[in-house]
Amino acid sequence: MATTTLFPYPVLETDPTLRLSNPTVDGQPAPLSGRENRLDLSEVTDGWKEARINARVQVPVEELETMDVRQYEVVLTLHCGPTNLRATVALEPSGGEGSGQWTGSLVLPRMVIRDRGSIYATITGTVDDVPHRWLGRSREVSVDLHPPRIPEITGGQVPVIWRDFSKADEGQNPIDPSLHDEMSFVDMSLPEGPVIYLNERVPGLRRLLDMRTGRTRSERAVRETALDLVATPAIVSMANVALAAAGPSEDGGEAQWPDGDWQRDVLRSILPLMYPDREPDAALAAAVRALTSGEDAQDVQSRLLGAASRLVKVTQHVRAVIKTLEEEE
Repeated sequence: MATTTLFPYPVLETDPTLRLSNPTVDGQPAPLSGRENRLDLSEVTDGWKEARINARVQVPVEELETMDVRQYEVVLTLHCGPTNLRATVALEPSGGEGSGQWTGSLVLPRMVIRDRGSIYATITGTVDDVPHRWLGRSREVSVDLHPPRIPEITGGQVPVIWRDFSKADEGQNPIDPSLHDEMSFVDMSLPEGPVIYLNERVPGLRRLLDMRTGRTRSERAVRETALDLVATPAIVSMANVALAAAGPSEDGGEAQWPDGDWQRDVLRSILPLMYPDREPDAALAAAVRALTSGEDAQDVQSRLLGAASRLVKVTQHVRAVIKTLEEEE
């Protein structure tokens, strides 16, 4: 069951928006921005010492005014669990009075970051004459020092396990024999949430997808495309399960956001891409209605497949493969 933190004062219903730009590594420009909500340091040549990136945060000022919050601050945080690091930088207001825009830059020292971290912005302010009260936080941007072993899905990672599809270890469900030669399989039946399995039986797949350095440009491009082939059907499958869980109750009531954290995360990632002109609640209602309608079910599946492809940037990665092949001719 999902949990909610309650505060004895009003907090923001709208998350602040965090945007990162102009990354550099050891003073040199570097194209670090990879998949959505991800900062990719995995392709930087070994031996780098410091990365720096600019940040811009848009604060929902109208909502703060409604809450009668006149004094507030915005802080950018770099968090790395493996090294127990939590570094903060105070941002400065920019863009003119009342714009709600705060900017600054963040330094990422290589020696204090390992494996994976995250960057997020937090708003604190004075409420009822009490300063520094937590008001809201942006969505996280992940920082990867290694190529991710699994597809990125906004809101968190789905566990990935390598296995021989013709066998089942303790705690694993058997995979249908007709799928024993497939590249991947998503198990939705586990109570703790979905798991993506990758097939050890497929020759060369582990070498292609596992984390390692020293890949050529063409290998990196092919790897991204292969990850897309895992991520896209997984997202479609999970979204369908989440939409089914959000369906109208037996008494015919409105669609409700599902209780499962992963189900809500998937829907909040995919629905804005399926229905870009609708608010989240309206998009959820539209998708559930379409999914349960014989006439509109095909439309919602087409929207879902297109949204999943955009979420993992399939077209962008295919273009990278084409460009690499053309340059190697």
